Amino acid sequence: MNYLKFAQAFGKHLSEDDFHGLEQLLSENCIYIRGLKRIYGPANIAKRYETNAALAAQKLDWGEGGESKSKMLNKETAEVVLTEYIKHNGLRYTYKFKVILGFDTHGKIKRIEHEDLPGEDAALKDYYRRIGLI
Repeated sequence: MNYLKFAQAFGKHLSEDDFHGLEQLLSENCIYIRGLKRIYGPANIAKRYETNAALAAQKLDWGEGGESKSKMLNKETAEVVLTEYIKHNGLRYTYKFKVILGFDTHGKIKRIEHEDLPGEDAALKDYYRRIGLI
């Protein structure tokens, strides 16, 4: 089975803040990993993405999901690079990150591993400092 279409759908749902659609792509045993943080289950994972988007909307003047680019790394693993555009106090920032997706035999996502691109975490924190959020 070629899982690329499921990776592309994940990127599309996340970019469009369609958290219900995103949840439908996740297996019942799905795990989200970011550093030491773990979130289990499709509803909890989708809720985390939704909460993050809501917090960004409260704190920033403007934010928009951008593009996503997906590629297969092997038969059962895909990489999705996502771009988000944000603006606050007249300063714009483009944030990029990637997720590595693992799939079960039914095409459902069983693992989401968030990876910051080199330098992105520090650059985003610097942006937040410049606009007064931290």
